Amino acid sequence: MGQQAITIVLIDATPYRLRYRLTDFGNGGNVILTNRGLAEATPDLRGDCARAAAANGMAGTPLLTQVSLGVANQAEARHVLNGHNEAGVQTPALANVIRAHCRVVGRTGRNDWDVDVNEGFAAGDAPSTGFPVVLVGSDGVAGTTAILDIHLTHTHHDSQ
Repeated sequence: MGQQAITIVLIDATPYRLRYRLTDFGNGGNVILTNRGLAEATPDLRGDCARAAAANGMAGTPLLTQVSLGVANQAEARHVLNGHNEAGVQTPALANVIRAHCRVVGRTGRNDWDVDVNEGFAAGDAPSTGFPVVLVGSDGVAGTTAILDIHLTHTHHDSQ
C-alpha cells in the first residue's frame, strides 16, 4: 500500500480550537479528519477535544460539545463546523448552535489546499456516521505544508 497523500498531525488544542499541521506527500487527493469517539487516537475530532479537556482539567470543552452534535447530512455538518447558514438544516437542536469555522492556510511551498465538512458516512467513514467530519484536499505538491484551524466562534470578533 502506498503512502497516504496527506498526513494530519495535531499541534495545538484548546477549549475553542484544534490546530493541525498538514503535509502533502505528492499524491494529491483528499483525507478525512474522523469523528469516531472520545477514546479514538489522534487525529480524530472528538478524541482530540477530549484529550484537550483532560489536559486542562476539564470534563469537556465547548468545541467537544460542538463536534459531538449529531448531523443527518452535509448541510447540517457545514452548519455546525464550517460557519455556513445552510438551508438544509432540519434538526431544531441545530438551528441556533454556535458556529465553528474550518480554515486551511498554506505554510510552505505552492499548493492549492481546500477544506469542507460532511456527515461521516456520506464522506466515506462509516465509524463517524451521524457526526460531522472534516475533509482536506490538495493538488498533490510533494513537501508542501499547511495549517488546518478548527475554531469555535465564542465572541463577536471571531466571526469576522
